[in-house]
Amino acid sequence: MVVFKNPELQQKFNKDGFVVISLLESDDVVKLASLYKEVQPESFKGFSSTIYNQDITLKKSTSEKIDSIVRKRIDNYFKKFRPLGSSFLCKTPGEDSIMPVHQDWTIVDESVFDSITVWMPLVDVDEINGTMKILPGSHKFSHALRSPTLDGVFKNIHPEIEKKMLWLNVKAGEAVVFSQALLHASPPNLSENERIIATFGLVNEQAKLSFTHKNKEGLAEQYAIEDDFFLTYNNIGQAPANSTLLKTFEYHDIPWTASDLNNAIAKHKRNHMKPLFRDPEVQQFFNLNGFARIKMLDEHDTLELSNFYTSQNLSDHSGYGFNMSIEDEDKEKVANIRKKIFEIALPKALPHLVDNAKVIAGSFVVKEKNPQGVVPPHQDWSFVENEGENYSVTCWIPLVPTNMQNGYMGVIKGSHLIYENVRPSPSPQVPTPLMNHLFTIFPYLEMYEMQPGEALIFDHRTFHASTPNLTDNPRVAIGLGFTQGDSQLRHYNMKQNGKMDTLHVYEADEEFSVTYDNSRLSKMFDKGEKIKGYKLLREQPYTYPNPTSEELLEKIKSAGNTFNVELCEHMAKLFNFNMDGSKKAEQQEAVAKGTAPTETSMSKEQTLPFWKVYTPLNIAREIKYRITGS
Repeated sequence: MVVFKNPELQQKFNKDGFVVISLLESDDVVKLASLYKEVQPESFKGFSSTIYNQDITLKKSTSEKIDSIVRKRIDNYFKKFRPLGSSFLCKTPGEDSIMPVHQDWTIVDESVFDSITVWMPLVDVDEINGTMKILPGSHKFSHALRSPTLDGVFKNIHPEIEKKMLWLNVKAGEAVVFSQALLHASPPNLSENERIIATFGLVNEQAKLSFTHKNKEGLAEQYAIEDDFFLTYNNIGQAPANSTLLKTFEYHDIPWTASDLNNAIAKHKRNHMKPLFRDPEVQQFFNLNGFARIKMLDEHDTLELSNFYTSQNLSDHSGYGFNMSIEDEDKEKVANIRKKIFEIALPKALPHLVDNAKVIAGSFVVKEKNPQGVVPPHQDWSFVENEGENYSVTCWIPLVPTNMQNGYMGVIKGSHLIYENVRPSPSPQVPTPLMNHLFTIFPYLEMYEMQPGEALIFDHRTFHASTPNLTDNPRVAIGLGFTQGDSQLRHYNMKQNGKMDTLHVYEADEEFSVTYDNSRLSKMFDKGEKIKGYKLLREQPYTYPNPTSEELLEKIKSAGNTFNVELCEHMAKLFNFNMDGSKKAEQQEAVAKGTAPTETSMSKEQTLPFWKVYTPLNIAREIKYRITGS
């Protein structure tokens, strides 16, 4: 049901369950802060709300005074509504002011209406002084009833929910408008000052209010309640006094599991991605899997690009068997190559995309012969603000047939929805969720043989990798980057503070990657040099998930990925391992001598499969050496 006057705010609220708006003037904030001191004279420790006061007259008076200050601002944003009352929330400094994960009570039919809180900080709030954390979209996860006597469906997974929550750093005068069904929480106030919030509740004028109480017999009782219910309900944990009983019924909560939570989050993300493809079926497949395959270039296009590649005399500057023209030190040459790729490929690529799609990168992507030149599973950098709502993709188009022998590409389907962290430069210095699990991931890649001109388009969050090129000819492809036209381009770069905990966020453009490729950024980082020529917008904390192999594997399998035996046999052979983890030469020698070890006599390292023995750390060190020379 519509409550916002602004359609864009309503759309965002429907999607995420909250919006942040500029609401109060500075004098409003001063008046509210002064009012708080009048109505909350008693000292307390931890978290308190004026709603907790047993004096109903004082609560109603406080609500009316808050209303008199903020109502004219509220009216600017909302259509016809009924107020539910106002209050103050305060956190004093200290660990005991934490507010755990919760949802507010159910008071409306949430399949039709929302009950809404306008949360108005009177001081700037952040992670230090106890701001709000929310889980976007969670207001639509479940229509299970909520009240003090009902357990709630999320009771067993609060730690998992907290890991996925978003911090809302809000300035005094701004407001968080959120559905009371939204999962939210707040950390303790660890600052030296009180954190004071004013609230205003409202519902659509057509909504009927009710409240559910579970009685001693275990039956649910539903009561009709008045608009001032939150101001008058003092006997919390009991049936509301002076309310009309509407019905009594059996009701049982079915607790959610972590898997239920992950599925709900993934569904929410899939349902709200902005379209990039013209074809709805392609878009639907992409939303679910994080990639799509489309025939894009014809034979003439691929031949022309192949001949152009040959004319450029590009070399494998990394020495690792993997090379991108965008990393060539001659940046004029890089720009000319990109221009030629755009000239040939864009007329064929753009018709597959929505009208406002824009290209953000273009390069040759080449694999030279190197039997151990594997590109391990990884995600690409974050390129846009608000990734997930605005997203970016790589369009990878081989110019020659690609297969297991010359370095074909593979993906982990559904992996674009596994983690939400920003992925900054440079690599390999920056720690990532995948860095310790490259060979946990590799056996579950789905690999694709592709023909010249066929495009593999994947979300920059999608886990992807490729096998080595064993042939005498280079495996030549082009890579294009695309995003929606209204996306704001960003570059996230690790701050050189020795802690790996802070990012510099730069305003970027389509030319950024021509000047600042990963090789250059990696060398700059080690030398302590900073990006120049682009506006530094802000600093922000860098956090990333650090899963165990078992946790990551569970997510990969739950997205429908299965063990790729053919791929693992191929890779084991390349690195001279048997599938049981033993070195082939060692085994043959042992067999000849009659001393081949039994399964029980083999050490732990010997029994590990090859993708555990040939460690990601060794590959990372080799890549870093090839990139930086150190």
